[in-house]
Amino acid sequence: MFRKKRKGNGFVALIVVGIIGFILFLALNPFVVIESGNVGVKKSFGNVSEKVLGPGLNFRMPIVEWIDQISIKNQSESGSLSSTTKDLQQMTIGYNFVYSLPEEDVVDLYISYQGKLFDSFLKPKIEEAVKTILAKNTAYYLAQNREQVKTEIIKLVKERVGKIVKVKDIAITNFSLSRQLMKAIEKKQIQQQEAQEQKYKLEKARIQQQIEVTEAKGIAEAMRIKGNAIKKNPDVLQVDIIKKWNGLVPLDAKTVVIGSKTLTQIK
Repeated sequence: MFRKKRKGNGFVALIVVGIIGFILFLALNPFVVIESGNVGVKKSFGNVSEKVLGPGLNFRMPIVEWIDQISIKNQSESGSLSSTTKDLQQMTIGYNFVYSLPEEDVVDLYISYQGKLFDSFLKPKIEEAVKTILAKNTAYYLAQNREQVKTEIIKLVKERVGKIVKVKDIAITNFSLSRQLMKAIEKKQIQQQEAQEQKYKLEKARIQQQIEVTEAKGIAEAMRIKGNAIKKNPDVLQVDIIKKWNGLVPLDAKTVVIGSKTLTQIK
């Protein structure tokens, strides 16, 4: 009887230990939910698994294995830097870099850059590209052609980054120049506008002069043709008088004869 009771207590104890062990196992969080837009990289005592874990519920051995989630969605990183332009002006540029990671390369990138891809690799490449573009152009050009500058920077970053990441966009968020240089640029803009207006006025005057010369030549040519016609045929003058006649006879009108008809000359 006593032996049977001890066996029953031992069985219960095993069940209790099993339950406690299971609870502790769950407490160590063996399941990891990888969110949509992310992938998982599994590590075990410093070793990284080559298999990429997809979104959803994934298992890991507590204490032995860890799972880091890596985003493959568009990521945005901001920064700023100061450099010298072609005309030796100091310029500070702020930027916002948008990129994404190729899913098939996540493990290699994780191993190579220890999860610090932007700081270790991308940021230096972006800054190199920006400094190169600044050194090739004047401060005035850079301030006036932001879209063109942005296009040149994106192209150069893509060349230097290669296919390691997918470059989506680089937004130039700030062009900072010294107050003195900004005033000089504004003054130059005003001078260019005034020069453009003056050029327009001169061009307009030139065109108007050409119109007047053409009109004067036309009148002179018409008078020459008419004079030659009158010399050759005096009756042409009488025809002109008839065209101007309004059908009324003025008090001081003079009578002229054309052929067999008597007409009144209109003054």
